[in-house]
Amino acid sequence: MTLSFLLKVIFRFTSGGNHVIAWDRGRIAACAVAIVSLVIHLVMSLDFQAVASHALFMLLPLSVIFWPEYSDRMFRLSEEGRVHSTSKPTPEIMLQLVGWILLVVVCGIPLFIRADS
Repeated sequence: MTLSFLLKVIFRFTSGGNHVIAWDRGRIAACAVAIVSLVIHLVMSLDFQAVASHALFMLLPLSVIFWPEYSDRMFRLSEEGRVHSTSKPTPEIMLQLVGWILLVVVCGIPLFIRADS
């Protein structure tokens, strides 16, 4: 499999004629930052278990960047399915900004914290 084939599969994956993920510059950049962070972490530590846990930890900020409207709805619902607050939903740009801050912090952790120190 080549990289171009994988990209075609990812970008053409649709559900009922609509793209599952609307790829824009922000989402592509978030994936690029996450992948570069994982590669740097792997090269620096050579510890696959640590890289796997790092990848799992990055799922939260990536999910907020990719699907802010669902993240807002998920964080606002109680266990019984009732909305916690009576205010309007949080604007998507605010949630994406928080997701980017979390992603930068999470991606920066393995760069500044050495396992041998």
